[in-house]
Amino acid sequence: MKKRIFTLLLAMLLLTGCGSQAGTTGSTSGESTAAPYLAYLGENAAQRVLVTSMPEYYEYTLYTFEAGCTSDILNYLAGLELIADFEENPNEYGGMTWVISIEYENGETITVYQFGNLFIRVDNGPWYKMDAQQANRFEGILNGEGDSGDDLSNDWNDILYDKPVIYLYPEEETEVIVKLTPDGGFTCTYPAYNNGWTVIAQPDGTLIGADGQQYNYLYWEGISHAEYDFSQGFCVAGEDTASFLEIALEQLGLTRREANEFIVYWLPLMQDNAYNVIAFQTDAYTDSAVLDISPTPDTLIRVFMAWYATEEYIEIPAQELTVPERTGFTVVEWGGSEVK
Repeated sequence: MKKRIFTLLLAMLLLTGCGSQAGTTGSTSGESTAAPYLAYLGENAAQRVLVTSMPEYYEYTLYTFEAGCTSDILNYLAGLELIADFEENPNEYGGMTWVISIEYENGETITVYQFGNLFIRVDNGPWYKMDAQQANRFEGILNGEGDSGDDLSNDWNDILYDKPVIYLYPEEETEVIVKLTPDGGFTCTYPAYNNGWTVIAQPDGTLIGADGQQYNYLYWEGISHAEYDFSQGFCVAGEDTASFLEIALEQLGLTRREANEFIVYWLPLMQDNAYNVIAFQTDAYTDSAVLDISPTPDTLIRVFMAWYATEEYIEIPAQELTVPERTGFTVVEWGGSEVK
């Protein structure tokens, strides 16, 4: 946590005082040449890569890539052909910056600043100019498209675990340790997942994290390699999605508050489709995102909706939904994936 706070503070200082903090800009004379100046970044395996968007007036974004899922970013950075001699002044740039913090297995941390798709630097090193076509691949990597930008040849699958959240309801104030293993790794966690979440949970669901902050739930997103089961489910008209989910989520055991938070996240993506084919997953999801909680909950409810849009109504056997009884220490998780 201290390392992350330091990285973000350093990024803010660089962005608010670029005139005095910036490194050497390119020369204004001589012929520009492109070379992979950052090739060394890909020489060693990274334990973790954190990606944030700055400055503050842009929507704050956090992506977390754990060991085994960092190669796409490292390969991207190592393969960039950059220009060392250029006329533009990076100190005059005022747009969005990607702050890429690379934590290597030997304990070394390197921070890369990518100013939009224009300039890039490592720590306090010199600026390099980027080719916009290369730089545009970065957001594709964050969205799971792999380092090639047009296939999924590396660590990625094109299905995401979208906004799963975990609620904890102990019978009394309890320290709870939550560990989660998504099969394709994390892309985002909040609060930070440092080999697990350790929180103090209250009976009403309020959580106090290791950083002393208060949270309503544990949030994560990740890459899914699961093969979802659509042998049973529902085909629902887009305009009927809200009413369908209200009924289905109650049957699956969510409270009104939990269902409301589920619906307001997914409804904008579904209501304008002609139809949505929906199947609530069981083993296909729980086996691919293994959850380990201490102390062990008395009741565990994991609601995960796989779905896809279709222009025509599809006949599908109806899925039976059951209401679990909530007793004792209860843990609830909901999430979903749009299958394209």
